[in-house]
Amino acid sequence: MANLADSPLVTEMDLPVLADSARGRVRTHLHARRAGDPACPRKVLFLHGVGITSATWGRVQPQVAAFADTVAVDLLGHADSGADSD
Repeated sequence: MANLADSPLVTEMDLPVLADSARGRVRTHLHARRAGDPACPRKVLFLHGVGITSATWGRVQPQVAAFADTVAVDLLGHADSGADSD
């Protein structure tokens, strides 16, 4: 099985977002890994559960990327995505 981290076709990106916190809206970012053809009409979004990261999809995403445009995100406060201290 291929691992996404080993694939040259993966694009890593940080997406700016506004997130609600106890102090109101704060600027932060979501980290995402994209694989597949962005022009492909089939889109797949991979979301992880609590306590894990987008790396959970590291072996699945490359296989799905063979026939769809895929994005796996690190939800706020996980892995490389930003988090508000609140």
